[in-house]
Amino acid sequence: MPFMQGRDLESLLEDYISQQRHEKASELIQYFFTQFLERVQLILFQQTEAFTEVFGAADEQKICKSLPVTNADCIFQILL
Repeated sequence: MPFMQGRDLESLLEDYISQQRHEKASELIQYFFTQFLERVQLILFQQTEAFTEVFGAADEQKICKSLPVTNADCIFQILL
């Protein structure tokens, strides 16, 4: 993926909070989750051997949907 220039969402959020612009901070968080949820594809969770090795057996009654790729970092610091 090519390098992108710009301010990441984390620095914008920090600025809003430090400037006590709480409404803008809230709008940014809402924007992030709206954009994220509109773009994700959820699939039925499938327990793998690697998952079981790390976390143990999943409770079959609590199994729900998950992202197809679950090692993606979804943090403000890396998002433009």
